[in-house]
Amino acid sequence: MQPKRPRQSRGMAARLNRWSERLPGWLRPSDRAGHPLDALPRYFFMFVLLFAMGMILVSLIGEQGMIAYIQLKGEARQLRSEVAALDARRVELAQEIKALRDDPAYIELLARRRLGLVRPGELIIQLPLRKERP
Repeated sequence: MQPKRPRQSRGMAARLNRWSERLPGWLRPSDRAGHPLDALPRYFFMFVLLFAMGMILVSLIGEQGMIAYIQLKGEARQLRSEVAALDARRVELAQEIKALRDDPAYIELLARRRLGLVRPGELIIQLPLRKERP
């Protein structure tokens, strides 16, 4: 038969006592109640804890925090895609410039399409636009 455990009280003070027994020695409340140096380690621990929480908070939402970093990373990704699109457009324009300088057939094609020019002797037949049936 196992010996019975003494019944523990269920009050808040009893719970705090049980909790404080698990703390490291420098954080446990001492028997010398009222001594000013007894509370120092607890206050120091609380200060360090609050300081650490503040630093975590600042590192998340500060001007150079994690949220700002994520936003800047997204903006950089968007700017890279814009640069890629502009590079592709630059290549297209360079090819068009080269065609305008070297290819008379391309110049003629543009003159016909954009300006509506025709060669002498050509006949232009304009057909009416076809109306779609409902």
